[in-house]
Amino acid sequence: MHEVLDNADERAHTYHEPLKTNKVNIGSEEEPKEAIIEGYWSEKEVSKIIDLLREFEDLFLRRYHELKGIHNSLGDMRIKLKEGVHPVQKRPYQMNPNLHVKVKEEIDKIIVLDIIKAVEELEWISLMVFNIKKDGRIRICVDYRDLNAVCIIDPFPTPFTEEILKGVTVCEVYSFKNGFLGYHH
Repeated sequence: MHEVLDNADERAHTYHEPLKTNKVNIGSEEEPKEAIIEGYWSEKEVSKIIDLLREFEDLFLRRYHELKGIHNSLGDMRIKLKEGVHPVQKRPYQMNPNLHVKVKEEIDKIIVLDIIKAVEELEWISLMVFNIKKDGRIRICVDYRDLNAVCIIDPFPTPFTEEILKGVTVCEVYSFKNGFLGYHH
């Protein structure tokens, strides 16, 4: 595998054409699992990579509903607020009626994935905004500026993306998954 990586490193620095990718099935015909491999690998290298992906196929999710966060038995996330703060409840923006179904479907999807959960009583209501992607799907975002303004700052902040990326640049091999539904903590 080191031979494959050494050759790839050489090509990665000299490759100036638009990046081509190959989709390959690392699962079975009954239960396909798609992987995307960059197009600058030789057929021999692609074969070795596919063999590795198939060997460790159980490490990769097949469907998004298999993606789960940290189990809540480990504890709940609590946001500490400054003293004397009163909850802010914003009136929702009006939504184009034609998009209402798509937004509802997206909200239902992220509820099923345990990214968000329904609550009975609301103290805080933040504005929901969304982007329409090129493929017509919707990305839902929430404007938490009012809440952020009254939060007690965490003494152990999440590192900046640049710091995390510096850590992976020294790795021989790494993988990444698509940022599904944005970035969720």
